[in-house]
Amino acid sequence: MPKLRESFRLRLLDVAPQSPEGDDEIVHADVRDVDAMTGACVGVRAVVHLAAEHDEADFRTLLLPKNIDGTWSAYETAVRARTPRFVFASSVQAVGPASVWCGAGDLARLLVAAVLSDVPFALVHAVSPPATERFDTSNPFDWTPCERPCAA
Repeated sequence: MPKLRESFRLRLLDVAPQSPEGDDEIVHADVRDVDAMTGACVGVRAVVHLAAEHDEADFRTLLLPKNIDGTWSAYETAVRARTPRFVFASSVQAVGPASVWCGAGDLARLLVAAVLSDVPFALVHAVSPPATERFDTSNPFDWTPCERPCAA
């Protein structure tokens, strides 16, 4: 997250206890708790939703609460808190094999570009090499993946 901290002050929400870095704010809450999420999101520039469980987890106990209920809660929170920007990330594994991925540096640069953009909606395949050979990474943010894995 160093690249994100260069551009933004971060308010992080997690169910697990976290230690703040720099001027980060930490909110200890469950992504499914709409009231806690709404309170945490009042006054923020963007909600970046990255809370998800991988596809090999148990559906009822992990995937349903985190990926379905948590995602709904994040969207509902953004509406209630009147957050001007919402960025949602999902695994490209939904459309391809597990060897497809996005490096931390590429993801951070894309998140910064998306949050700072005036583009109202975009669907972007955020992948890093070698996955860029299989996916069209064109986007309205002028974001280009590194030619090789780049540092965060």
